[in-house]
Amino acid sequence: PNTSLSNTPSMPGRPVPSSNIISVPGATTPSTCVDSGVPAVSNGGVSVVKAAGNKSTWATHNPGWPVMQPCQPLSAEEKEHCSAHVALKKISAAQCQDCDALLNDAIHSLADEVEAKIQAIAAIHNITHEKVEKLLGGHKYY
Repeated sequence: PNTSLSNTPSMPGRPVPSSNIISVPGATTPSTCVDSGVPAVSNGGVSVVKAAGNKSTWATHNPGWPVMQPCQPLSAEEKEHCSAHVALKKISAAQCQDCDALLNDAIHSLADEVEAKIQAIAAIHNITHEKVEKLLGGHKYY
């Protein structure tokens, strides 16, 4: 048989045959929600749902939070300043590369001079190259 939920004092929340319930078509009847006990209103078995509105934007989903505005295009003066800054950075990078190359060359020439002197000392004293490097403390073991 057709059953619906009813809240009777003897058996709350139990299905009761609809033949025992008197209903009038189109009439609004109050009932109690089984899960929460909060009174609900049904209109002839059809529930009415309000439209939530347009929730398609970030601002409507996050009320109370500030919305970032899009950036404005740069003015001619700002573009000129930006291009001058980029050119200055390029010049600075080129100067740093030149300085690094000079330092690298100086270190390589120093290493070559030290190697030549170590070879000369080893040949004069008739010892190995490794012995001279060990005496100089050129290797750190850590």
